[in-house]
Amino acid sequence: PRRDARGHGSRDARPFRRSPLTPGASFASDARRSARGAPPGAAPRARASSPRSLGATMGSAGSSSSSPPSSGAGNPAAAPPGESGHAAKHRAKFAGLEGFLEGRLVVEAAPAAPGAELPAGSKRVHFIRHGEGFHNLFAHEWRAAGRPGNPNTDAGCPVDPELTEKGIKQAEDLGAKVVAEFPAGEPQFVFTSPMRRAVLTGLGAFKHKIEPEGLRFVATDLAHEEGGLHRGDLRLSKTELAAQFPQVDFSGIEEEDPLWSDTEREAPAHMAERSMKLIELIMDRPEDTIAVAAHSSFLLTTFNICLRAGGDDPAALTRWFETGEMRTVHLRVLRRPATSCAIA
Repeated sequence: PRRDARGHGSRDARPFRRSPLTPGASFASDARRSARGAPPGAAPRARASSPRSLGATMGSAGSSSSSPPSSGAGNPAAAPPGESGHAAKHRAKFAGLEGFLEGRLVVEAAPAAPGAELPAGSKRVHFIRHGEGFHNLFAHEWRAAGRPGNPNTDAGCPVDPELTEKGIKQAEDLGAKVVAEFPAGEPQFVFTSPMRRAVLTGLGAFKHKIEPEGLRFVATDLAHEEGGLHRGDLRLSKTELAAQFPQVDFSGIEEEDPLWSDTEREAPAHMAERSMKLIELIMDRPEDTIAVAAHSSFLLTTFNICLRAGGDDPAALTRWFETGEMRTVHLRVLRRPATSCAIA
């Protein structure tokens, strides 16, 4: 029988998932099959088309020709000294995204601390990269053994992996930091990627605030890791996730992963668009303090493309997130466009 990316049987070929950005818009509109109809490790049947331009699928997408470009906004930051080759490889994908924020909402991020005085008109956001997942460990061991090829597309790479022992410890360390440094009532709301490693890290970090403070966790595919091709970045179904994590609201996500393609990775511009939508959503929410549990490529995009890094050392904000890292910032709007992308 035909096998899918998780090794489960598949009775039929499934159509490509829709984009989480705009209902009905597809990430690769002419792709006819997902990994669920392909045996693990099989060569792609056909190359899917390039991801559709988000400017077309999102209408105005927050752009306005009358809005002047902001100095430095949307221009990828230079790689900081000593950045790893892995991080530099991801940063190289930003080529062509210069000026991404022209005509859009421009938000400055400045380093902050939990419980600090909140400047007028600002929000304090705690951005978290998940702890080490089994896909991270699989890739590390693969490369340490000198094996050729891409470990992320190998049939042995786990789908929607959970945290390793090290990752669990990183989440627990975040929880201890929250207990020691966060005042009561902070954060007031948590956005999490629906992928299990992010959910587990977010729950671990704020577990002491769920029941006594009624802290709400909401999953959104806007915070999903760079989608497509890599098995570790294919999430479980909405039904499976909701059963495993009853503390989290999964009502706003699709049943199946909308960003999956078995032939290509998500386009950097597409990931930047959904990161921008999440920033808009954060700035429009009533809460003053919010947390986001997400992923390395997504967060690198957010801080290098969708936010303007401020403070005394902007480079400290634009560097790669390590596993289990929390970065706290104050976000404030520098410029609002004449029109803005509607939040679905």
